[in-house]
Amino acid sequence: MKREHNDIWGRTLDEIDKAASLVSIFLIMQGNRIAGRITGRWTKNGVLHLAFIFYATNDYGLPIYGYTTLNGYGYDKENTGIAEILYDCKDKLREAYGVQLEGRNLLNTWSKDFEAAGFSVIRAL
Repeated sequence: MKREHNDIWGRTLDEIDKAASLVSIFLIMQGNRIAGRITGRWTKNGVLHLAFIFYATNDYGLPIYGYTTLNGYGYDKENTGIAEILYDCKDKLREAYGVQLEGRNLLNTWSKDFEAAGFSVIRAL
């Protein structure tokens, strides 16, 4: 959405809109605490850099994390990348937090699997 550029407020909002279109953020919440985050950054060429981190808690000393880069065309990069990362982390997530990521294809089920373990998933951006 283009705004009038006659004031600094309009120019600032335009810049924020440009930045928001290049970033995606999912928050994994446990109550009112952020338990994890999935962050994606898109390049101008359509490449997606995707990172996952599940923060350590008092009873589990190490964070769980993963990263991938996706390119090409004709598929849902965001959900494909999330599924790839979570598949690699699924044993640690099950052991430490009881998150049962079901099956090899987590493309459309990963958020429901977190919710079944007592977390909520919010798309923040």
